[in-house]
Amino acid sequence: MPVNPYAGLFWSIYPQPVSDVDQECTIFSGVTYLGAAAINAPKSEPEIQRNMAILNEQSTEQGIKVSISVPSSSQGLVVLYDANTHSVISRYEIQRILFYARGQVDGPEAGCFAFTWSHGDTQESAIFQCHVFRCDISEAVSRVSYAKH
Repeated sequence: MPVNPYAGLFWSIYPQPVSDVDQECTIFSGVTYLGAAAINAPKSEPEIQRNMAILNEQSTEQGIKVSISVPSSSQGLVVLYDANTHSVISRYEIQRILFYARGQVDGPEAGCFAFTWSHGDTQESAIFQCHVFRCDISEAVSRVSYAKH
């Protein structure tokens, strides 16, 4: 009998009320939040890949186990949940995500993905950060990639 390599890694529920977030979404578990880094060029894939490599290398023991809710609408929120308590850690308006990138398929970041986000309410006060994640199963990154909008 074949074994499903994605079993327990992600699940999808429509609609998905969790905590105070109620939206149609796909939720991915088996993900580690590696952290965030300031980024000067938030739409530069080479800079995002560099941050991904640094955070992936530094976080062998330090990442935070999370589940990620990816909305089915561009009006929704990407929501990070603590994998143990299921409490909301952070929310990111999908409209403010500037760029998404996945790790190089044939490299050490194959299981990683990242997005850049604008923190701040105006262009003058904006701080750009690159948020980096690693899936427990590298092949799941493509599932996250196709779930995003």
